[in-house]
Amino acid sequence: MRDLVLLDLFSGIGGFPKGLTDAGLSFRKHYFSEIDKYAIANYQHNFKHAIYVGAVEEVKKGNIENPDITTFGSPCQDLSIAGKRKGIKGKKSRLFFEAIRVIDELAPRLFIFENVKGLFSSNQGKDFEIVLRAFADLGVYDLQWQLLNTSWFLPQNRERVYLVGSLRNQPRPQVFPIGENNQAVKESHESITQANIAPTINTKVGESGNYSPYILTLRGKKYEKGENLNVRKDGVANCITKADDHNLILDEWHPLRSVRTEKAKTIRRINQKKGIDYAPFRERQFEVREDGITGALTTNTERENLLTNMETIRRFTPLECERLQGFPDGWTSKGLFDGEVKEISDSRRYQLLGNAVSVPVVKTVGQNIKESLEMNVKESPLEGLDFVKTPITYYGGKQRLVSLILSLIPDHKLYCEPFVGGAAVFFGKEPSEMEVINDLNGEVVNFYRVCHSDFKKLEKLIRSTPHSRQIHRETHDILKQTGKHDQITRAWAFWVQTNMSFSARVFGGYAYERKSNGTLKRFVNKKLAFNQEVYERLSMVDIENNDALQVIKSRDTKDSFFYCDPPYFNSNMGHYKGYSEKDFEELLKILSSIQGKFLLSSYPSEILEKYTKKYKWYTLEKSTGISVTHQTDKVKIEVLTASYPLRSELDGIDELLQLKARSIKIKLALTH
Repeated sequence: MRDLVLLDLFSGIGGFPKGLTDAGLSFRKHYFSEIDKYAIANYQHNFKHAIYVGAVEEVKKGNIENPDITTFGSPCQDLSIAGKRKGIKGKKSRLFFEAIRVIDELAPRLFIFENVKGLFSSNQGKDFEIVLRAFADLGVYDLQWQLLNTSWFLPQNRERVYLVGSLRNQPRPQVFPIGENNQAVKESHESITQANIAPTINTKVGESGNYSPYILTLRGKKYEKGENLNVRKDGVANCITKADDHNLILDEWHPLRSVRTEKAKTIRRINQKKGIDYAPFRERQFEVREDGITGALTTNTERENLLTNMETIRRFTPLECERLQGFPDGWTSKGLFDGEVKEISDSRRYQLLGNAVSVPVVKTVGQNIKESLEMNVKESPLEGLDFVKTPITYYGGKQRLVSLILSLIPDHKLYCEPFVGGAAVFFGKEPSEMEVINDLNGEVVNFYRVCHSDFKKLEKLIRSTPHSRQIHRETHDILKQTGKHDQITRAWAFWVQTNMSFSARVFGGYAYERKSNGTLKRFVNKKLAFNQEVYERLSMVDIENNDALQVIKSRDTKDSFFYCDPPYFNSNMGHYKGYSEKDFEELLKILSSIQGKFLLSSYPSEILEKYTKKYKWYTLEKSTGISVTHQTDKVKIEVLTASYPLRSELDGIDELLQLKARSIKIKLALTH
């Protein structure tokens, strides 16, 4: 099997690469993204050759080699049943959309996503719908998912959603279902002992014997008897026992007063001067489980896991927590800080382990995807396409929808865009036998024509252009002075205006940011995108400057395909003056009468609904405009309307659990 490239996002302590390498996968290059300094240090200590690429927002195409596999379990505290349940719009969970952007840009052959069980129920199922739509809207991935439990491998009840996406036209792995009786699960039940220490955690599930201590978790539950913690007269505090009826033994013990404080968490040695009280939190009462399974490890320090073997009761050690997650002993004990190996405190180790994925679960998923990765690899459907991106940023452009739209384009001989604008779809698609791009805006058409006829001169101008308010003002004046400047100068001015203006609007205000350098970075990326491939992509294209309806009529055949992205007459942003509902209806009339096929982008409207019902067109809705960096959202519904069936993008597992979201029905596998 050839060596692969791995990108591990929100990497934590490396549960994904550990599980995948345990499954037999080998990585030629290994990138990881994380922001927690202790996780980074521990990761670099355990994966000596891994390459750190910064926070997820910094992962960009061109900065790293395209990965074969991308793994991520984006921060889940906003979705967790044990957390605050703010949902996908919570600040931490919103980083999920940054990961979607990375996958869209880098197009890995496979990605593996992990998140909490609460994802299913957060916001009445709407969050899971948003997540699935985000994956589906990438347009080029088949999806599989299942709810898996660490308890099938190790004595910890930790239910997590695992979702695998695989590029279409590739060998597709059959990852799920995975069940408790799966062979890989059975083989994972190996006993682990710890020398010279009281009985400790082992990996046997549902078995009895010398290495099967009872495990209990602190809950918010009271018992009528023995509900308070006690200490012995001799001051020894590490030997709290329990009776068969699950109540604490009171013989030779003195109960502390039944106070509850928010922070107290210590034990007083009776009759000793330096003793301190142990007053439990409200949450801290005992609920004993005799099935050998712990509750899920968490990062919340107000919720501890304890262990009892009918003789003693104590907290889990970090080593035991490592075992409960399937990591080797001592995995989290050290980190590489500024080139120096240092110890990591127990409190940090608990936090790191609570955030981690369970290694044997990932290993089993990895074993199931390994076979498909060993097969002969076909060219990715995005191979050669990602490298040609539109050289301009255009208001209303379809950069976010390109992958989805490309996946929906039917077979054709002639490709035509009557409203080409920023041409994101045109540059993203493979060349057709015949291609026509058109726009009524003369500056748009002039730019594309100069890209073809005088590319080198235009490239030189663009490459030497700094991000400057003065240049933005000068190019504004150039475009206002009709007929005064040559075509190359006007093309350069148009490029500057689209890439330096607020909201990418020609004649818009100068775009800059006070708190970050994001605007300048995007500008530089656009300069780099203006390369020889832009010229080559336009070399065999007919470029028109005509009325869109006339272009559609003149290019219509049974083998024609029209992608129509007209100005949105019902946009409330006020940037599409001059295009009315009447103009839109004229377009719908033309589309209803053509021989070829069409795909139309628009906002929902009554007039569109009327024609869709009348001609039995097919539609697909997509939520766009979801912010991933700000607290406020501005969500818009894009409607894709076609004269041919639009295939479903979702592929789930049909077994025991059915979740009904707002507009889609999803079946999930539960074999536990």
